[in-house]
Formats: sequence, structure tokens, C-alpha cells
Amino acid sequence: MGQSTDTLPPGIVTEAMTESFATLGYAKVPGLLNDFWIDHLRGAMDDILSDSFVHSPQLPGKRGNTNMLHNHSAFRQFMQESPLAAGAAAVMRSASARYYEDILVYVEEGWDDQGGWHQDTPTWPLQGSQFTNCWFALEKVTAATGALRVVAGSHLGPFYEPGHIGEDRREAFEHDRYLWTGGPVPDVNADPDRFPVTAIETDPGDVVIFHPTALHQGFGTPVGGPRRTFTVRLFGDDVGWHRKQCVYHPWMRDAPFADGEVPDDPRLPLIWAA
Repeated sequence: MGQSTDTLPPGIVTEAMTESFATLGYAKVPGLLNDFWIDHLRGAMDDILSDSFVHSPQLPGKRGNTNMLHNHSAFRQFMQESPLAAGAAAVMRSASARYYEDILVYVEEGWDDQGGWHQDTPTWPLQGSQFTNCWFALEKVTAATGALRVVAGSHLGPFYEPGHIGEDRREAFEHDRYLWTGGPVPDVNADPDRFPVTAIETDPGDVVIFHPTALHQGFGTPVGGPRRTFTVRLFGDDVGWHRKQCVYHPWMRDAPFADGEVPDDPRLPLIWAA
């Protein structure tokens, strides 16, 4: 799979953004994606939704998809040619950006998406510091309609226990429990002094680049049409393998990488390099 060839517009990622990412765990990059790329993804939605899934029978208005890089050519073109990966590398001060996974959340107008506080990295079989979630929406998003919320500074740790672990992964959960030194995810809303929350409102083209260890959630009710949000997860130069059992992708449990090794695999392709 080819690397991204697009370069960043001059000055679009600033030192203030890289510092915000390092200290607070997030940075908003206004206009990282221009109108061409937003229209490109809007035009690809019928194809992307063709193999989507319902998140829960209790919420039929919320659909999702993943692995779009590998399964949908329009999304693959976006990843290879847009400045998204270059922007992520710049924010995390890395000379490269390698793909981990991608996620679409599609919420129909009028459906109340409650969200829930969580971290992403506790089940990732990786170690290092240069991780990013690149989060963006194809429509304007406010605090009331589904803006991303992040707890400032929580990317510095600790790891909390991952939620939504089914019985099929309980043995693996117990095997990896020693890694999650923070215990269960705390009640963020009950202690705003300890857990300062920022809601990051965006316009189409803006990208929120945040550390996936940060406690985060998104909730709200779309108006004027569906809310279509994408998260692309990328990692940088200092990241190597760290074998775990309680992983989301089954192939990763027995992947043939030594701890600390760069996981050079077609499923985790290099998207951008300086």
C-alpha cells in the first residue's frame, strides 16, 4: 500500500498545537481537510455504509464501520492522498505515521447518542508515546450535537480497565489486568476539578488530533441530518510491539512480532513518512 504523498499546507500545524497535544493530550487543527476531501468522503458514504453495522439493538439509529482503509477504495484514496497522516505526524512530532485502525460512527438525526468515558490504548498491543486519534465530522458539530469531549492531561496515564469485555475475553482480561493500574474508569462527571473536560466544537474540515490514552467521549443529538464522524488511529516512530492477550483484533494476539519491534505488516501499513 502506497504512502501518503500530500504535504501539509504551510503553517497549518503550529507549535502551539504540538505543545497542546503534548501537555493537554489534544489539539484542534482548523481546516486540515479542505473542501475537496470533505466532499470526497460525503460522496463515498453510500459505499462506506453498505457494509456498516448497528452498534446496539437499543440504538438502531447509530451505525458504525471499521477497516475502511482496506475495504473501501474511496477511503483508501483519502488516506493515501489527503494531508491527514502528515498532520498527525506533525502534531505528535514524528517522522512517520503508521495506520492502526479506522472507525466511522453514523448517528441519524434525532437519535440521542449518550457516549461514555473511555480510553482506547489499554488493549492495544503497542508501547511508546506517539499515538494519535484523528477525529473529524462531515458536518458542523457542537457540544449539543456530538462534539468530542476530552479530559485534559489524562493522556499521561494511568491506564484504566477497558469496558465492554465479553465473557469470551474474560481470561484474556485477567491475564492483562496488571497493566491497568488505574482500576475501573473513574466517574469523570462527578469530579470536574480532578477531571477537567473540554468540548471541542468543529466545522467540516477541522480535525481534532488527540492522544488515544486520554479519557474521552462524544455525545449529543444530531439536527438537520445525520452526524458522520470518523476516527483514524495512527502511531509514530517511537512505538513498538507489546504483546497482550486482551486485544480487540484477534490476529494481534498471536502476531509474530517481538516486544519493541516495529509491527511492519500489510494490516498496519505505513501511511506517511518524511
